[in-house]
Amino acid sequence: MGINKTHFTMSRSEYTQTTVSDLDAAGEKVNFLYYDTKSVRINAVEVDTLKKYRQGLTSLSMGGTSQITVPSSDSISDTYLYLELPPILDTNVVLQEAWGYAAIKSINYTIGSSSISTVELSSESLFSHAMLCAETSEKRQSVLQLAGASLGTADDRAVGPKACISLALPWSTIRKSGKLGYDASLLSDPIIIQITLNDANHFMSTITGGGTPSYPAAYVKGECILKQGVLSNKADSMKSTLANNSNLLVSYPFVHKQTGTNSLILNAQPGESQEVKIQSLINSDLLGLSFMVTPAASKRSGAAGVMANKYDTINCEDIKVTFNGQVLIDAPWRMSELQTLNLDVGGTDTPKTVMNSTGVAFPEGAYKIYYLPFSYMKTVIFEGQYSNVSRYSQQNMEILFTPKHTVAQNLQFTCSYYYNALCTTQSGATRITFA
Repeated sequence: MGINKTHFTMSRSEYTQTTVSDLDAAGEKVNFLYYDTKSVRINAVEVDTLKKYRQGLTSLSMGGTSQITVPSSDSISDTYLYLELPPILDTNVVLQEAWGYAAIKSINYTIGSSSISTVELSSESLFSHAMLCAETSEKRQSVLQLAGASLGTADDRAVGPKACISLALPWSTIRKSGKLGYDASLLSDPIIIQITLNDANHFMSTITGGGTPSYPAAYVKGECILKQGVLSNKADSMKSTLANNSNLLVSYPFVHKQTGTNSLILNAQPGESQEVKIQSLINSDLLGLSFMVTPAASKRSGAAGVMANKYDTINCEDIKVTFNGQVLIDAPWRMSELQTLNLDVGGTDTPKTVMNSTGVAFPEGAYKIYYLPFSYMKTVIFEGQYSNVSRYSQQNMEILFTPKHTVAQNLQFTCSYYYNALCTTQSGATRITFA
């Protein structure tokens, strides 16, 4: 990517510091490399070559775990996972829509010698983040299709199903927000990404049931692919600057995603309000949280032969959030959906596909992922702006909602949290802090 050389003004003292930055000023979106220390603006270092780093999964078996080692060389940005199954010739076996996300059990990562333990994201968190990041219904529909089209009894089975998904890592986003890549060359230790796959029954189903399902035992191919940016002038890197002065550090702001409360709601009655206590909050800048509610069973209760996919979300109304008894959010009926229309997050209008008893996919309703904003600037997910927002410690936060199901059944509540965060690099080591 070339730039106008007349705007090239780089003073290294502006982009390094000896203390951690305050996240109290809005940032600007510029397609360069480093954020400065005061306003999260970016210096004009030229990155004019993009290449891709590819590493195959070391375990292609269902339920297998693979470790991806990212070289400490160039800057990295968008990160993807590609999965390819063998042809599924048994027409009794069907695949749900967006099976690529459901095929993942968890993603873990560490940024070099990070100061915090490995960060883990669940399948539900990855899917929710992708839906929230896609700005339009058309883009969300494309994300769903690319994540793996459904496979019914009448669909072509000569070719193995394929899926590619975007991974919600600090440097990776599907938004067109101008999120900067992360300069991995500053690190002494490599970035490690660990990918654990789900068993086949998390995204495949059989129509007739009974017997041993003829699910594939392994994938034909699996790859992690990262975009890399190469500095046209290696001397522009901060690597030598940090090496010559151990007191200096470079900051990389990002939105920290955390898999939150996962709660099983037993015997939920139609029209009955449910209450879930939110746990494991970090006492830090909480931008917001998202949640979805799905049937806990692999097949829907009271709907013979209709198979629920992993993201077969149920509509929820009358959403309320309380903290130590104080009402923070109170949205009657579907007002929570209206309240998020002025936010920079995806909507809840993307058509959902389910499979009927004969193995034919059909549209039904929409994917409902509810986002509850706590940021005063309303900038969750949007990686270009930050603000100091509310802090909620490990006390009593509850979400109340009324799921609009029609038959008593067990429900699954899954939640994700979003925080302001900084990754600072000093003497080759990293430290992740929360504002």
